[in-house]
Amino acid sequence: MKKRIVSFGLATMMVMSLTACSNNAASEPETAAKAESASSETEANEESHLLDKPMTFKVATTQAANGLWVKYMTEAYEEITERTNGDLVFEIYPDSELGKNDDCVEQILAGSSMILGCGFDTMTNFSDKLAVASCPYVFQDMSEVFQLEQTDWWDTAVTELADTSNLQIFAVGTLGYRHFISSEPIRTPEDIQKLIVRMGSDLMRNWITAMGGSPASGAWADNYSNIQTGVFHTCEATLDLLWSSALYEVCDYLILSGHSINPNISIMSAENWNKIPKEYQQIMTEVMEKTMDGIYEETVENESQIIEDFKAEGVEVLEVDKSVFAPYTSKLLEIQGLDPAILDGVNEALGR
Repeated sequence: MKKRIVSFGLATMMVMSLTACSNNAASEPETAAKAESASSETEANEESHLLDKPMTFKVATTQAANGLWVKYMTEAYEEITERTNGDLVFEIYPDSELGKNDDCVEQILAGSSMILGCGFDTMTNFSDKLAVASCPYVFQDMSEVFQLEQTDWWDTAVTELADTSNLQIFAVGTLGYRHFISSEPIRTPEDIQKLIVRMGSDLMRNWITAMGGSPASGAWADNYSNIQTGVFHTCEATLDLLWSSALYEVCDYLILSGHSINPNISIMSAENWNKIPKEYQQIMTEVMEKTMDGIYEETVENESQIIEDFKAEGVEVLEVDKSVFAPYTSKLLEIQGLDPAILDGVNEALGR
């Protein structure tokens, strides 16, 4: 009986041993597969970082913190950070917190890791082509900004700017028509002659000069108090920015002059752009194209409603004859010393 028990015990031990061996044999490939998968995942994570350390950019704009541009760009830069696995990081500073546009350009050229969202007119001192393209009434419709972007004319302008001035454009679009808002009515250029008008760039201030008015400058964030206290009578911007800045509280008239399509660009130093891996440049370009399209679509959708909102606040909306303002673009080109042939080039590129 004892022999049987021993034999049975030995047999049981053998079976258990074989089972353990079988289980070990089965688990070895599984363990190896898991280890290989973990190793591959680690390698993939390592490969996803194309920079030794993150690049951080301060994104400057004169746009209001609660405006359309900031809303869309915040989402865009968050997407870029995510898709570059944190290699590119962005901090947005609205309301001219980092200075006026010209100040920011100086910082960029001095080597700062900064991005500036601005109009074509900010590039007046660096590109005759962009200066002309930012003049009043050059574009007849907002969609023409995107049309121009697809031309050789645009490619040449961007390349020349990077090569001669170390400024790289990596996004282009439009924020909508720019109009005047004022404490005094404006119906003709003669009305401009009686007013102090805040404009954002030297080029646009010279347009006011061309009409016989008195141009002024200042940080966008100060417009409310400056108009309220009579430092100047009028300023201009897109409807979205005029509304989000609550200027309806200090102005009685919204003048639908539509003098600019407000072509908008994002720039950084060409030197910093070239430090960004090509794969990340492609991501930025792709995200920005989608973002600029979104801004354009929402701008078109919202403009009529914003006008009604101004009316509801007691602001009188004045329609003006644009044809009486448009001729002053030629005089502006003369004041700026810009070749009218450049405007011919823009018209040709747009198929006119």
